[in-house]
Amino acid sequence: MRLGRVELQQQWSNQTGVQCSTCTVRDQLLNHGLRSYKVVKKPLINVRQRSAQRCWAQAHKNLAARNWKKILWSDQSSFQLYRPPANVTQHKYA
Repeated sequence: MRLGRVELQQQWSNQTGVQCSTCTVRDQLLNHGLRSYKVVKKPLINVRQRSAQRCWAQAHKNLAARNWKKILWSDQSSFQLYRPPANVTQHKYA
């Protein structure tokens, strides 16, 4: 579960009874290497690409397991089928 600084500040106050500002929470997150960024929008797979993938999969669906072991899988691309919400912010360690 991802929490924003307001939620973290409220959780801290509830658990410890100590009040702090959201700016303090933000500063501490930054000090520990936790930074926020806007999610990069990736292009969705278009109809032509989806059709090409389906044709390739159907052409190779009966390939023997020994043949699949000979294939070097080097593609590390990621694809999205659906768009994420527009205002998503992610947090990551630097």
